Amino acid sequence: MVDISYRCQITYQEEKPVSIAADLVEEHQGQKFLKISATNYTICQLVCGGKLPTKNPSFAKSKELQALVQARNDKIQEYLAAPEETQELFDSEMPKNKCTKKRKAQAMEEPGDKFVVTILLGSTEIPCLVGGQRPTKRDLFVAMETEPLREVIYHLRAGCQIAFAQPSRSYKATKKESSHR
Repeated sequence: MVDISYRCQITYQEEKPVSIAADLVEEHQGQKFLKISATNYTICQLVCGGKLPTKNPSFAKSKELQALVQARNDKIQEYLAAPEETQELFDSEMPKNKCTKKRKAQAMEEPGDKFVVTILLGSTEIPCLVGGQRPTKRDLFVAMETEPLREVIYHLRAGCQIAFAQPSRSYKATKKESSHR
């Protein structure tokens, strides 16, 4: 038996390399995208650097992450509202259906329909992969290229410690009644 595997490691500045799991990398048209999942431990290590202060770290409440997601969502809305002639500017491969806004939204419901939108972070263009049934609710997927990743990590790192300090949602334990008598 032969087992071939590939491993991805990302190093930010002079820090220790972080191994990225295969389920955090998605490929589209030969380009790889990193899933910026705010609750994933390895992504938190990469973005926030070094040892993490909590057992279950999350930077989901980070204003910087929310700003990136909002910029991506604005580009998605521009794409859905744009006439078909201007959609070519968004590097899309959406099906060429008769264009009404409702049909475009329905076309997004196909699981294989993905396209790339580009957001600006400072002066750097950040390609983001979007698609699925609810593209605005999906995690942020950033192109695995040196410059975009460097800018995204730098931008997100500014709010990590503040996001870690914020309280997480509380869980209430419920008593389950026994169905056996």
